[in-house]
Amino acid sequence: MEIKEFSACNLESLRKLYLDSRRDSFPWLKADSFRIEDFDRDSQSERIWLSEVLGNVAGFISIWEPDNFIHHLYV
Repeated sequence: MEIKEFSACNLESLRKLYLDSRRDSFPWLKADSFRIEDFDRDSQSERIWLSEVLGNVAGFISIWEPDNFIHHLYV
């Protein structure tokens, strides 16, 4: 496992992980109520770190630094 800071080359993988996780976690909501670009809005201006296993994104954390607040933790 490798931990690294977000880079634009990871954006699509993080978007997909976020979308898939939310669809799986909220089955009572319509799947089409979630959008791939929700990740961009929901993590805007946050510091993001991700984990990779064998070159594939396996999870991430996003931090709202002004308040030292962990906003997202997907593992």
